[in-house]
Amino acid sequence: MLEEGSFTLIMLLLSTALGLSFLIERFLEIVNGLYKKTAFTNLDRFAGVPGEQGEILSEPQQEELEESHPPILFTVDKIEPANALETTQVFLLQILGVLAGTGICLAVDFGLFAPIGLFDGISARLDALLTGILIGGGSQPVHFLIEFLSLRKVAAGPAGTLPVVGSQGVIVDSGEDKTCTFDILDVPYNGGYKPESLENRNLRPAPPDLIVFHHTAMHSDATFEDVVREIVEVKGWSTGYHSVIASDGTIDNFCRWDRTGVHALGVNGRSLGIALQGNFHTEPGDPFSNDRGQFGNIRPADSQLLSAAKVVALWCHLYKIPVKFGETIVAHREVRATACAGSNFPSAAFEELVKHCYEAWNSHEAQTELVFYKQKQYLYSENREV
Repeated sequence: MLEEGSFTLIMLLLSTALGLSFLIERFLEIVNGLYKKTAFTNLDRFAGVPGEQGEILSEPQQEELEESHPPILFTVDKIEPANALETTQVFLLQILGVLAGTGICLAVDFGLFAPIGLFDGISARLDALLTGILIGGGSQPVHFLIEFLSLRKVAAGPAGTLPVVGSQGVIVDSGEDKTCTFDILDVPYNGGYKPESLENRNLRPAPPDLIVFHHTAMHSDATFEDVVREIVEVKGWSTGYHSVIASDGTIDNFCRWDRTGVHALGVNGRSLGIALQGNFHTEPGDPFSNDRGQFGNIRPADSQLLSAAKVVALWCHLYKIPVKFGETIVAHREVRATACAGSNFPSAAFEELVKHCYEAWNSHEAQTELVFYKQKQYLYSENREV
């Protein structure tokens, strides 16, 4: 089990290591780019997507082409360098990365393995050498180490107590310390459903400044796979909500958070969308109303509401979105003519839970974990490529 103080220190060290690995990767990309410009100039004419007359299309034109026509897979016969040359190039870049990593770590005496406790009695110089090799290998090995230690931290158990939610979804004073029981790292995120499919699509023009909450209008027992199938296969959209919360409180991510989702027409470009599984509209006579419970639960389960509050609070911290319901956090019906998120959705209780989680994460330890969380892949950042 990792103690709080040691875990915070380890996260700071790993965040530093991750930053160094990103710098080395960018350096190698520059070196590789300069090499290709001199060695493979003749291949430049094959870059981009050819238009109807063979011209090269800009990125917005490519996106428009993708929207209006299904993708066509084709190959281009181009002059390829000898395989031995490619292999040598990749090998030399890897060696250069390792040399850069070990050089930096040895110069500043920076080591990870002794503080983490993986090698007992290791010398500082050997620790710096091994750390340099790890960092020089790229950001993926550091990501793997971070995820491994994070899982250990989450498995170690929460330090505080959950807020007590009453029958109407309102936090009840239990006489105990009402602090969030979870770490920020306990909110899962790995890019969502097929994140690579959005690599060149749905790019965000700026950080999100609005959060829209929904119900899926499906049966509360429906699965995350059912939501994906409905949106991707039935509706034919490229993606949907950013996060979906099951009735048991399980958090699943659909759209990459660094991309625009398809969930609220008119505000998709600036918003993040979260949907709670179920139908919480109970007005009799309205189309698709759940007034008799024919779609399962008529209001979100307490665990479901709390999980949704965690995600929203995390988004507010990640993207500096003020916790202002009705302004920066809105129901779908507040931006479109719809009944979503349902007439029986407990908006007041949801607001209280979001504020509770947001304030609990203002602590120094939570902010340290937030710095680490921001290093995850597929998060929007103005300071690095996404």
